[in-house]
Amino acid sequence: MSNLNIESPGVGAAKDVASNRRIKYARPLVEKGFTFGPLTREDWPAVNGLVRKYISVPADWRLTPNSLGIVVKNSKGALVAAVVTQVMTIDGKTLLIVSHLVTDPLHRGRGMATILLGMLDNITGTAGAPAPAMTVGFCAHAGIKLYRRAGFVVGDANSYTEPDPELPFPRMVTENSNYPYPFYRAW
Repeated sequence: MSNLNIESPGVGAAKDVASNRRIKYARPLVEKGFTFGPLTREDWPAVNGLVRKYISVPADWRLTPNSLGIVVKNSKGALVAAVVTQVMTIDGKTLLIVSHLVTDPLHRGRGMATILLGMLDNITGTAGAPAPAMTVGFCAHAGIKLYRRAGFVVGDANSYTEPDPELPFPRMVTENSNYPYPFYRAW
């Protein structure tokens, strides 16, 4: 399955392919001393700086106490990548919203973002919330391939994406022209 085409991500062969890809990327990074761990309050200044520097956010954007995330640090302890999420419950189902995924340009292309996206299924447990029924967000055009290879469905720009009709989640649409592509993955 060299040309991965994920029609229904998060299940069957697509889930296995995405999982194997994460493991392939993680091994050499861990061998070089990179660590992956939960976002802590001590990480906030570095994550705030990384997000503000490389992502289009309002000038006053900051992490909040309800922000959950995973960070990547190099062998010297410097933060080089992060994913920031929010957790919401709708009709008894847990929804994980990816608000920001960022990697310092010096460390891009090594699979860190793919690994972070693959670790999301465990993030709600750190907040005492149930496992997510679905993960959603919006990305730029440059992120489409990344999210698809990580097992997400990515919709057309500025379109409504209706996730699995069995789940009670609203249509997804954004006014942010920098990140117009909705994505989701049902767990």
